[in-house]
Amino acid sequence: MSQQDWSGVIHPDQTVLQPVIWTCQNPQCKPPGRHSFDFQSDYAVCPKCKAEGYPLVQKVTLIHFLLPQIDGPIAGQYSRYCLPCDPKRDNMATQTNGEAATDQPQLVNCPGCLNAMQKAMAELGGKILGPSGRPLDLQTQTPIALE
Repeated sequence: MSQQDWSGVIHPDQTVLQPVIWTCQNPQCKPPGRHSFDFQSDYAVCPKCKAEGYPLVQKVTLIHFLLPQIDGPIAGQYSRYCLPCDPKRDNMATQTNGEAATDQPQLVNCPGCLNAMQKAMAELGGKILGPSGRPLDLQTQTPIALE
């Protein structure tokens, strides 16, 4: 199987180049306590065992965080949102580009979203603002009561 080149691809619904995350199912590669070894690369080749492509090496669906934002470019049913890794993007992730989006922070694996969320939380003293403009508890996804 030949190497697949995924580098430099920006889908029409993106404004920022997204990383490609792969997982290797080879038991020799997996870290203790995990069932696979994840890595970022432009190619479907495991850096540990050199396995190439399916069935051992598979592309991981990139899961973005839907950040509630009063003036966000993405319209949802009850609120507006943005993707922290690509704040100007005006649509959600789609299956055709190997991406998904969620409002559950514990499910997010997009490195850009995770970094942006950590930075925002540090700037806001550990708080992200919800649709009402009140701080949002990331565990329960509910606004924090103001004192």
